Amino acid sequence: MSRPTPTGFWSYLHSKEVDFVPSPALRWWLLALIVLGWAVEQYEALKTGPVLVYILAEFDKSLVEWGYVAAAGGIVYSAGAAILSRMADRFGRRPLMIWPVACYAMISVFGALAP
Repeated sequence: MSRPTPTGFWSYLHSKEVDFVPSPALRWWLLALIVLGWAVEQYEALKTGPVLVYILAEFDKSLVEWGYVAAAGGIVYSAGAAILSRMADRFGRRPLMIWPVACYAMISVFGALAP
């Protein structure tokens, strides 16, 4: 007598089509790396919030002007995603990830050493 085919969210675990999926330990490791990457990205996106009042006062800018800058950033982010996704298809994702990470590390070091 055969076991019934499971249905629902976890049914993919019993499918022969996905036998090439990494082991459970590797899945958890990959999930941890994805969550870490997401957390770093969210930190970068949201770190100006608490100090925004001081930044605006220092440069004598209003919250409306900051909104224009944030909107322009969103437009550039969207355009970059469209362009870089095509480049990733052509050249591969790895080269397109190595250079930005190296540049970001260098800029972070320069920022830490700035007077």
